[in-house]
Amino acid sequence: MSNMIRIEPSPHGPVLHFEGELTIFQAGEYLTQLRALEAGEESLVADLSATTEVDGAGIQLLIALRKQLETTGSRLTLQSPSPAVTEALATCDLHEHFHMESASAPC
Repeated sequence: MSNMIRIEPSPHGPVLHFEGELTIFQAGEYLTQLRALEAGEESLVADLSATTEVDGAGIQLLIALRKQLETTGSRLTLQSPSPAVTEALATCDLHEHFHMESASAPC
């Protein structure tokens, strides 16, 4: 699986599908893509079901995105976090700092 963010429009705001690794090796490239989306979005959903690995830089990227969205009154939802994401958030004691939903829940 390649590392990428696939973006799909939805009525409630873009859904970002993070596929592959979310590590320091992708963070800079992903940040550039994500900054282009932030302005004016009411909400963003990050589908993390296909994320295979997360490190500190990946967690920082999610935190930065959440904080930026909150400054404009927007919201970041982590949808279907993979075991790698769940474990990384729990290890950093950050799981309660993100709004999370399963894929079956409405966005």
